[in-house]
Amino acid sequence: MEIMENFILVRDESRFHVESDLPRDELQVLGKRLGQFLELAGTARGRATFYDTGEEQEKAVQAVHNDIMAWDRSLYSILLCLTGVTDYTRMTGLANLLSVPYHPGNLLSLEQENRVLYHLAGLLPPQRLLKLFVALRGKKTNSSRARKLILRSILSADNLELWSVKYRKKLRVALTHAWGQKLASTLALILEKKASGHKLDKKENAILARSIHKNAGGKHDQAHVAQCVGFILGVEKRLTLPLLKAYRDAKRDLKHGKKLPYETLEGIRSVYHAKVPNAEVLQLVKDSLTAAQRMGFQKKARQEGVQVEMDPTQYGPVKLYLYGFEMGMSADIFAALDKKIEGLVRSFPFRFNNVGILVDSSGSMYGDETQKLRPMAVTLALRDLLVFAADSSEISYAGGRDMNGNRRMRYPEGNTDLAMLLVDLLESGVDSIFILSDGYENTPSGRVSEVISQARNLGIDTPIYQLSPVFGAKTGGIRRLSESVPAMPVDNPAGLGVGMLRGMLYTDPLKAISGIAQMVLPSVLTIEGEKNE
Repeated sequence: MEIMENFILVRDESRFHVESDLPRDELQVLGKRLGQFLELAGTARGRATFYDTGEEQEKAVQAVHNDIMAWDRSLYSILLCLTGVTDYTRMTGLANLLSVPYHPGNLLSLEQENRVLYHLAGLLPPQRLLKLFVALRGKKTNSSRARKLILRSILSADNLELWSVKYRKKLRVALTHAWGQKLASTLALILEKKASGHKLDKKENAILARSIHKNAGGKHDQAHVAQCVGFILGVEKRLTLPLLKAYRDAKRDLKHGKKLPYETLEGIRSVYHAKVPNAEVLQLVKDSLTAAQRMGFQKKARQEGVQVEMDPTQYGPVKLYLYGFEMGMSADIFAALDKKIEGLVRSFPFRFNNVGILVDSSGSMYGDETQKLRPMAVTLALRDLLVFAADSSEISYAGGRDMNGNRRMRYPEGNTDLAMLLVDLLESGVDSIFILSDGYENTPSGRVSEVISQARNLGIDTPIYQLSPVFGAKTGGIRRLSESVPAMPVDNPAGLGVGMLRGMLYTDPLKAISGIAQMVLPSVLTIEGEKNE
């Protein structure tokens, strides 16, 4: 048992719970703030939205991050590990934790926090991870554990060879920041000498051992890691690794780059083979495209006359709906949708008898041009989840139009007229009602709140919930249709669980904190910790 300033973390083998001597009113304040953090944590993506600029987004996110970290950085780091938290939130959190030195008085010890940091780094996709490392350089964060995290995350990566060709410049920036310019230049000279066939002396081998091999603990041997590092630092002599050779040789003949990632080969084409049409790159790499690229390139491939196969079962519901808006739907895509939703329902904690679903498909649900139609795609996926999780359902649509005669595909347009449709659902006798809306009611504004108030006065106590499909943090929180109903932001059907945790934080914060600790810590604190100390 570890006694900290405000909390006690009790561990019974693999079970954890949290105790606190904080007064109830302070716990309630903390629970509310943790709930507000989760609202942002599950939606923030660092992009402009229909209503907020990118700067407003960043300001809103950072203010809440700073608030929770000031309460207890351990609770803050644990929340970052929850399923449903966005990569952008985790990246921001890691930058904050690495930029502020650890001090005693937190729920987790220094060693435990280090393990959480490595766990969080492992959850980030490589693009976000490297963006984090570049951001640390920009913030001049160069503490010992920041350097160790950078070096070990990169040099122990199972996909180091792929990363080396795909993110070469960002890796060079990150490694140079961790090593310092002088040591990075020295390593480049040593690896150039080694690649040229010259024998290294004792001092040079010691430098490689201390700077590279000590931090490489993945599945690759020392020669593999050293060659990748040399390539990142600009050494292209006597390459033996397939992707590194392909990168070098594609500069001479584009056909040698068939195994390279599309973005990498396209970059080589634009610099060294500018007269070669882009379609040739797509043709060369079409068999090695990632699942995300296969979906994203469908329109481009059709225009270029290139056949790129796409398996719809590889994508989540929101992406499939976005694809449907762009390219049209088909029976196999609807079948894939149903299979994905059924999978989500199996892990969904609730089952409904007769549910009412009020879908806002007005013009504001189109979203921002940078992520157009995503709010509507999230809404349609949430609608499907609720339908599949209920024995029966009543669905009403406010605004919008069917696409190609199929009401399952709803294109957002028109005004937001929710009130009368809500009355109809209340009169239908459903057991509960979910309003899927961004909260911008305009015909007229405030009518939903009036309807709910009158219904309660008449003794109609049907539970009503607002689910707001979002893809970015809101500067003032999500817009609520009524203060008397729970409102949860959701950017993915799988994120509903985070919304439910928010509700528990408001009603029983200490129990919720214990539940969160038990969700996160048993797996995180079993990570091998030798390198994290």
